[in-house]
Amino acid sequence: MSKPPPLPSDASPTHSWWDRNWKWFSALLGVVSVAVMVGFIALIFGTIRSSDVYQAAMAQANADATVVENLGTPIHDGFFTNAQITVRGDSGTANLAIPLRGPKGTARLFGRATKSQGEWHFEELVVRIDRTKETFDLVKQPWASGAAERTSAVSSSATSGGREKRQP
Repeated sequence: MSKPPPLPSDASPTHSWWDRNWKWFSALLGVVSVAVMVGFIALIFGTIRSSDVYQAAMAQANADATVVENLGTPIHDGFFTNAQITVRGDSGTANLAIPLRGPKGTARLFGRATKSQGEWHFEELVVRIDRTKETFDLVKQPWASGAAERTSAVSSSATSGGREKRQP
């Protein structure tokens, strides 16, 4: 009896793990990278939105009758907020540009504030209605005589100051 012929050997070389899996690994790496970037951006916007000065600016916009009349209720902030907030202990500065939207329209809230002795003071807080291009000053400016007194202190329980209508 003769021996059966040997089985043909697998002539293809063995591939490394990377050669076999590079496609799905690259896709997974891309998805994880995008998720990390989105999470980082969400963290930054969340930090800005939870700040005292941001909350006070939104409270003043929501409490102002002219803003409510033009935008309707409820008024929500938009996603792409532009803010520069610097705080060192009990002092700091803030520049805000917050998109607003309501059932009747959209607007932008612009604010400039300083923090002194732990309390934010708005130097400027203006809403510009997108549809009409009208601007409304939400901070009462009492220094018409030239005296630079700041009386527009805003705590976390912000109330609406007087408003002055400005034409574009």
